[in-house]
Amino acid sequence: MKNSTNFPALTGIRAIAAYLVFFTHVSPFGGKVIYDNQLYFFFRDLNILHIELSLFFVLSGFVVANKYYETSQKKGWRNYFANRFVRIYPLFWGITTLTLLANFFFRLQMNINWKLYLLNISLLKGFFKDLFLSGVGQTWTLTVVEMFYLLVPIFFFCVKKSKWNLIAIPAILLGLGLLLVSVFKNFDFYGFFGSNDFMLQTSLFGRCFEFFVGIALALLLKNKRADSERKIGLTYVGLAIILVHLIVYAYLAELVKDPSRLTLIRVTLNNFTLPLFGISLLFWGLITENTRLNRILGGKAFVLLGQSSYVFYLIHVGIFTAILMKFSSNIVFLFIALNLLAIIGFKLVDEPLTKYLKQKLQV
Repeated sequence: MKNSTNFPALTGIRAIAAYLVFFTHVSPFGGKVIYDNQLYFFFRDLNILHIELSLFFVLSGFVVANKYYETSQKKGWRNYFANRFVRIYPLFWGITTLTLLANFFFRLQMNINWKLYLLNISLLKGFFKDLFLSGVGQTWTLTVVEMFYLLVPIFFFCVKKSKWNLIAIPAILLGLGLLLVSVFKNFDFYGFFGSNDFMLQTSLFGRCFEFFVGIALALLLKNKRADSERKIGLTYVGLAIILVHLIVYAYLAELVKDPSRLTLIRVTLNNFTLPLFGISLLFWGLITENTRLNRILGGKAFVLLGQSSYVFYLIHVGIFTAILMKFSSNIVFLFIALNLLAIIGFKLVDEPLTKYLKQKLQV
């Protein structure tokens, strides 16, 4: 276990995170305001918390640190950047390009033109409050993730110098983000660092702590003795803590009614306490414990769904959903159809393309 870079249950949980994104964007209530249904209000309030993003960001930090933390040579970092590129960019570029062409030829009103297209494929749109949902809207998160990937060598160098930098670097980045907002908030330039709330929710400056929780988790794992496994239910403790976070926030959201008054509480729960106390314990349990949940998420079905979850994430809102909704807007139909398309896309496009590019780049 100590030297492993393959954790099937963590692959499976990627599918869960992707499905949470789907149900955030496609309401099971069909957009209807059901005033006498408390489940509706609970679901609506949880959409604001966006736990799925914390799962993705913590997992990204863990995976990269677990696999590349010991990298020091130039060739090793070349392989790292090449691997990250082929894993993320080609499919993203292809679907973004398809979105532009479909919008041009079929007038699907997908909020993209040539200027926005260039901003999208350059992964810069995530810095602009007025534009970050343009094109393939959900891909603003790739701006956050790719910025993290680019800075990983610097992060690892600093952490190797002192483990205190696991805390210092997120604090510095957060301070830098607040500074950027204070400088640019009065400039009318498409909402570039337009507000503290935008920065805290949609940039690496605000979300860096989640990645560093993942890095810290990977470092703990590297120092863990393989024979020191303890089955004390950390998986379910982590789940319980996550559930408590969700219930507390949903209750406060109903109590206060105005979400803007909960910004500080939401950021504290979502960006800091949830990843530190809930998600980290859940991931640690999934890595070290032999639980029923571990076996389910690590089974062949969920591993396949996790492997295809990136395709699912890219297509769950956009031209593919627009086409599917011409047949039916039923949420069960959309969910099943998108999963089938994601698996087909993974098997026929994503996986072969990734292997081909890795061979060409010799990584």
